[in-house]
Amino acid sequence: MSTEQLARPTRDIQRPPQRLEVSPDHDPLVIRGEHIAKDAKLLEQARAPLAAAKQMRETINTLIGTTANRTELARATAARAESVTKSFDAAVPALEARRAAVEQQITKLFDVADSVGVEIRQHFKNVPEGYAAAAKLIESGDLRSTRAILAGPAYLSGLTDEQQSTLRAHARQRFAPDLHGLSGDLDRAIGTLNRVGSAVVKQVGEAIHTWGQADRDANAIKKALG
Repeated sequence: MSTEQLARPTRDIQRPPQRLEVSPDHDPLVIRGEHIAKDAKLLEQARAPLAAAKQMRETINTLIGTTANRTELARATAARAESVTKSFDAAVPALEARRAAVEQQITKLFDVADSVGVEIRQHFKNVPEGYAAAAKLIESGDLRSTRAILAGPAYLSGLTDEQQSTLRAHARQRFAPDLHGLSGDLDRAIGTLNRVGSAVVKQVGEAIHTWGQADRDANAIKKALG
């Protein structure tokens, strides 16, 4: 066997590990929205885990090019990744709680008992094109009729479930635009954190496993050649 044949595997083993990708759609600025932006503290709370994950990966990428100690890199990365993961685990429930509180406010706005609610629903049930008539009343700002239509099952107002769901969305936008908008922004932020958090855990976990291969190879060689 030639010297070149012996050297080639060594060069392959010593190739620098692949850098961690920092995807643009993992950037903290992807969490945005007109309504969440009005609350600087809430916006920072939602963006903080993404910022921590981005900084961690950028730091690891720098170390990949400057250190040969993969074992220590794996150990330190695991510790840092645990801290970053905890930031995601803390932020998501907090945002979910805020969204639930906002939804409760919206529900409270519409869930108001009315002694003539039955008559209002019966009226729309008997009106031709009741859906169009209800939509016009919502647009005009008739909150009382809107509450009645949304309070009972759709069929009591002569509507389908899909029509009532559409009217409910219109009503939220008409009578509680800021709360409705904030709930939507929070929902998107929660989805982003769940998606990015899972991706980061998978990516870093695979990297740590790869970096540990050198130790596993060394142990196998020692066992084989003693």
